[in-house]
Amino acid sequence: MNPHKTMPPAVETYFTSANKSQLEVFTSAFDKDALILDNHREIKGMEAIKS
Repeated sequence: MNPHKTMPPAVETYFTSANKSQLEVFTSAFDKDALILDNHREIKGMEAIKS
């Protein structure tokens, strides 16, 4: 990662909280109807994201 570039706040929240296992902070980066594409999987909605 280039230390001279800044990330959008939601992206920074995502990575920082995921690395620290902060579930509530991590999920706050997403809308309740968010869709995550992760390693060829679709994770849709807040309940699926939390699990």
